Amino acid sequence: MVTRDPKPRTGNFSRRGFLELGAKLGLVAALGGGLAACNAGEQGPTPAPTTSSADITPGTTPTASATETTKDAFPASPDNLSKGRQYSELSPEQKSLIDRLDAMTLDEFMKQDPFDQDKYGQLVIDTYHDYGMKRIQESLANTTEIQVIPIFEATPLSETNKPNRILYQLEINQGIINWSLTAAGSSVPIASRRPAAEKALASLYKINGSSFNAALKDSRNITDLEQADGFVASAATNFKQTTSPTGAPRVTLDRVYNGKNSYTFDYYSSPDASGKLRPHWIVVSE
Repeated sequence: MVTRDPKPRTGNFSRRGFLELGAKLGLVAALGGGLAACNAGEQGPTPAPTTSSADITPGTTPTASATETTKDAFPASPDNLSKGRQYSELSPEQKSLIDRLDAMTLDEFMKQDPFDQDKYGQLVIDTYHDYGMKRIQESLANTTEIQVIPIFEATPLSETNKPNRILYQLEINQGIINWSLTAAGSSVPIASRRPAAEKALASLYKINGSSFNAALKDSRNITDLEQADGFVASAATNFKQTTSPTGAPRVTLDRVYNGKNSYTFDYYSSPDASGKLRPHWIVVSE
């Protein structure tokens, strides 16, 4: 497996800076174990206090959204975040943060505090979750691919997730984000929705590397989501479960589908836009 030192995003963000911020706020879950992945000799910040997964609001089970009035009764697919139920339930201060991030370009967004990026990206995923999952399952029902995602959020995200669960969740989130580009009953992306979708994709990756750029390129190249790749999942291979320099859980894996990609995911928790702690597995190197 070829590994490299991850290229930091534009601005002051870096993997070390992100983990130090997590440790400072006490949001990184600490587990014992050895250090793996790309920079085995790297020294990280002091491990943060353990955050129990029992205290974390599962990031994969948002409250069911309202339905639109259509013949198929599709879950809601609002034209922008401000029209979603999740946004309407935020406080004025919380809405102000989301509004500020929503008005930014992708480059500006990628320079923001990584926890603020999480708040925005998670809100996009929550807003379109039910709608996106319905569209994903429809796409899978029509696929001719041999292997598809065998589970749909069967277990909550936690620090003990297995590699395939982590990989599937990344792909599920990307699928929800891509389908957020469409209105109910349509597979044609809406241009005005693309900025929010791109920023949500950026929130899934804490490096500006080839995997993020590939996801962004796929999103931008989609002209009809029904003609996309069928949302095919590939199994994780050659995986290792260890810990990051902060003591947080770390999983390094290979994903083999249309070529091999290697990823390193770190686990942590951060507040969503409403202030609830949400679990995340983020890509920190590839």
